[in-house]
Amino acid sequence: MKKKTKNKPRTKATIYIKYDAEKAENLIGYATRWGIRRSETLNISRFIRMLIEKYDITKSAFHETSGIHNMAFNKYQNVPDNCCLSTEAIERIAVCILLLEPPLNEDPDFEVDCVKKKGGFRGVIANMSKKDIDDMREEFRKAFGTFGFYLTLSIKSLDELNEMNVFYFNEFTNVNGKLK
Repeated sequence: MKKKTKNKPRTKATIYIKYDAEKAENLIGYATRWGIRRSETLNISRFIRMLIEKYDITKSAFHETSGIHNMAFNKYQNVPDNCCLSTEAIERIAVCILLLEPPLNEDPDFEVDCVKKKGGFRGVIANMSKKDIDDMREEFRKAFGTFGFYLTLSIKSLDELNEMNVFYFNEFTNVNGKLK
């Protein structure tokens, strides 16, 4: 006879991963890996600040696109010294940025799909030249690494990107609908 088990709530994603001094002592390579993750975090944080300062993208645009509240969004910009961004947090903000500025994706199928579904292939940044978009795409790829490169080349439809956005929204949302 099968035992009845209680449904366990799924664990939620977190924005930060904290440095673990005990692991650093006991695990070979932990400190090196931490340094790599910390560097990646700082690059992403720098890229987000650049979007706000240089292109005047508001925090409310991130909230309206991915449900990232002001307090959570500030965590992406001001990462404490003993923390780095989690993989889920990095992927969530990358998807949000691509939804805000679709021209970063250079797949022709994606452009056609955006024109069909949104009526255009413009982002929230006004008057971007082709060179500006190419430069921003390069910076995006540098900041977000392999995942950023994948997003800018392989996503074929707006629906696919929106599905990813919903997935990450759910990862950071409690069961009762409140955001983390």
